Amino acid sequence: MGKKRHGAYSSGEFNSLVGSRIGRAYLCVRRAFRAGTAEIGLTPVEFTVLAHISGGDAQQSGISLALGISMQNLTTILDKLEQREIIKRTQSVKDRRVRAIRLTKAGEDLMERAAVLVDAVEDRITVAMTPGERAIFVELLDKVSGPEGAEAKTPDVALQSIISD
Repeated sequence: MGKKRHGAYSSGEFNSLVGSRIGRAYLCVRRAFRAGTAEIGLTPVEFTVLAHISGGDAQQSGISLALGISMQNLTTILDKLEQREIIKRTQSVKDRRVRAIRLTKAGEDLMERAAVLVDAVEDRITVAMTPGERAIFVELLDKVSGPEGAEAKTPDVALQSIISD
């Protein structure tokens, strides 16, 4: 565990903090990811939402919970995607109160192109790692953020900057 401290950090002390290192890594990943998704006209958060939808019919509440995005912010994102005819929202046949969300043909085509770009970004991000190091890195990230499929631990407030980009 880290030591308790009081007072200001020197730049060296600050740069050695885990949170500082994660922040720097996040900025590098975000820049690379944004550049990759921009090639196909998506923001990183739009791609992430579409990735959740691409597994089949999805529900807004499930996406909201998985990504830690408020229903209000997610509605705005979905509205934009629907206006671009990338997704379609329909009434669920199982529960009329629920709207099912699915990719349109244009959305499926877009996600196929996105997958190629995102895979290239992933390769650039981890190019300096061996496959074993990458596996350990993912395992360590899971210890910080929770494993894939776990409820998002990121507060919606922290996603505001991503959504607005």
